[in-house]
Amino acid sequence: MIVAVGLTAVVAFVLALVALRLIPTAISAINIASAAVAAMRDPSLNEEARETAVQRASLRLFGYFGQILWRFLTILAISAAPILTANALGLAETEAVTAWLLRWDVIIILSVSLIALWYLKGRVWTLK
Repeated sequence: MIVAVGLTAVVAFVLALVALRLIPTAISAINIASAAVAAMRDPSLNEEARETAVQRASLRLFGYFGQILWRFLTILAISAAPILTANALGLAETEAVTAWLLRWDVIIILSVSLIALWYLKGRVWTLK
């Protein structure tokens, strides 16, 4: 039961990560930061225009920080729910599931499997 609960938590994590669009949100934040750096290095802009661009970017980045934070905390809560539920029902202890998820062989196998699925998903969708 420990393995089933652990795998359920991993699946819940992945589904929540996709559903809450954490990665696209983080990419948007990176793009804003990159645009601010580009504005700082743009020789055609005067000092005031650079300062204005950086201030606007910083305000947007604060907003994105909030978005990333609430999405991340929600994803953690969703992935913890199966583990805590199984513990409450007496199906598997939280410590045992956590210990299983933290084993090196489990981390490597799950990481390689999820990367392979991500890669295959991209390959399949680009063939359409």
